[in-house]
Amino acid sequence: MAAAAVAKQVFAEHGIGADLLPAASGELLPLDEAAGAKHASLIQGQFGDVASGVVGHDEPRVPMP
Repeated sequence: MAAAAVAKQVFAEHGIGADLLPAASGELLPLDEAAGAKHASLIQGQFGDVASGVVGHDEPRVPMP
């Protein structure tokens, strides 16, 4: 989120407001359930016994292709 703070400052310095930015558009990528399950299994296997907190906080914020 640090990048967002810097970008906000740069936009403000150049007088670029939200009204000048294009609206978000486009289709979201589909969520790959099989890849997600594989990833969760991998994280559980590598960290489950030693760092269980990692396992519960490993969900991506944005769906990965």
